[in-house]
Amino acid sequence: MPVNSDNSQAYFSISNLKKSWNNPPFSLVFNAEIEKGKTLGILGKSGSGKSTVLQIASGLMKADKIEKKEEELKIMLDGKDISRLAPAKREIGMVFQTSALFPHLTVLDNVAYGLRFSGEGKKISKKEAREMAYEFLKDFEMQEYHSRYPEHLSGGEAQRVSLARTLILKPKVIFFDEPFSALDKPIRKKLISDIINMQKKTSFTALFVSHDIEEARLLCSKITVLNKGKQTWTGKAEDFKEEMLEVKSI
Repeated sequence: MPVNSDNSQAYFSISNLKKSWNNPPFSLVFNAEIEKGKTLGILGKSGSGKSTVLQIASGLMKADKIEKKEEELKIMLDGKDISRLAPAKREIGMVFQTSALFPHLTVLDNVAYGLRFSGEGKKISKKEAREMAYEFLKDFEMQEYHSRYPEHLSGGEAQRVSLARTLILKPKVIFFDEPFSALDKPIRKKLISDIINMQKKTSFTALFVSHDIEEARLLCSKITVLNKGKQTWTGKAEDFKEEMLEVKSI
């Protein structure tokens, strides 16, 4: 298992992630490791390769084929190599830029859905899943919205439901792909607070993709900077300086 420079073992790691395109020419190389219960921020401008890292690590996109076995992509999670597992078996949760809620389901049934139809959750009855979902919505102060449909939610409310739907499944690691990019500053701050509180409560491990410095500083213990597919800086969030990434903060 990979070991961090501070001698603590990595709970989640990505080694030899490579992806290239010819038109336009682009080459991505990425390596990272995270301790259990911590968040790694991946910062970079649009087109730097941030979302591609998440897509490949989650199994939604193929990495480049490598001839040498020692240079093949390896993704380790809790001591297990998940590199060749199907996306549904990787125990990775995803929170996207948009909430991606099912429009025909209420808030309650959106959150309960995963409990019934993924993994061992198939054994849970609809009634049990809905009861669990209602209790879980209390952590996000969303229980009063349980009977609403997504079309009647604000952007921030929908994203909180999306977060609840992901976290209730207790994935071992969660990928956040710029989940606040379409939201106003006050709503962003509330969601950041929700994530911080839930991480303290459940100790989930996370990769957080963003182009925003303030978000990364608040949420991440470690930051790596991607610039045109190359990692140009990696270190503790407290050591990160704004000039390392030339983007504006919120």
